[in-house]
Amino acid sequence: MADIKNNLRGAAAPLPTDDAASGYSRGSYWEFGGRFFVCRDATAGAAKWAEIGQRQAWQSNQYIPPDNCVDFADVQPSSGLDRFCLFPFPIDRPIAGVAVTLVTPGSAGAIASFGIYPSDPLTGYPNGQARIASAGTIALDTSAGFKQGTFGGQPLDLFGLFWVSVHLKGASGVSTMPVVKGMLKSNGRHIHRNDGSEFVAGAFHKCLQSNDTYTASPPAICPSVLAAAPSHDVPMPVLRAA
Repeated sequence: MADIKNNLRGAAAPLPTDDAASGYSRGSYWEFGGRFFVCRDATAGAAKWAEIGQRQAWQSNQYIPPDNCVDFADVQPSSGLDRFCLFPFPIDRPIAGVAVTLVTPGSAGAIASFGIYPSDPLTGYPNGQARIASAGTIALDTSAGFKQGTFGGQPLDLFGLFWVSVHLKGASGVSTMPVVKGMLKSNGRHIHRNDGSEFVAGAFHKCLQSNDTYTASPPAICPSVLAAAPSHDVPMPVLRAA
């Protein structure tokens, strides 16, 4: 398959004339002033671009939440499940770490592992994509507070839409799940399909999710994940700029 043309340093937002005749195709990415767009239709003279993320300036050592998050809440994940979830992050500068807020520790063995995956250029989703990096594990059975992990010795130099994974251990030997900062059930942004329409099931969808056996290192290849309803609560990851 031919490489997809992207414009990651746009001087303005994309126009209908930024089309197939200009080398763009469905799945092309465009960035302008911290805003991210993806091409849905590259028809000559009538290209359609959908905005997928926008945020204020991301300062060095500052943490940001996922792009589909508006509000936070204290949540206690359901016990008995090893839950693998992913959250969308438009990234426009090197990143150094990830963190979660632990409100109340769980029982012995409560833990989560963290990783980062790219987006499929055609679907915008991480399914089937190779893991870029792992941030290791963060214990959730210790004292409450801000729990941080890093993506290794060097910052990750990334640009585009990426997915941060949280793999929560809950099915083996964890009798009491921790209370963590999660997305507020009654508010937030929807996750969109490739054509720009929203997943709708009578509730907001907060993340992508599957129930996969916990591993200390995130899967090398992202498993098949689906939009998850807000009743499925997981730790809310935040990313730190380098």
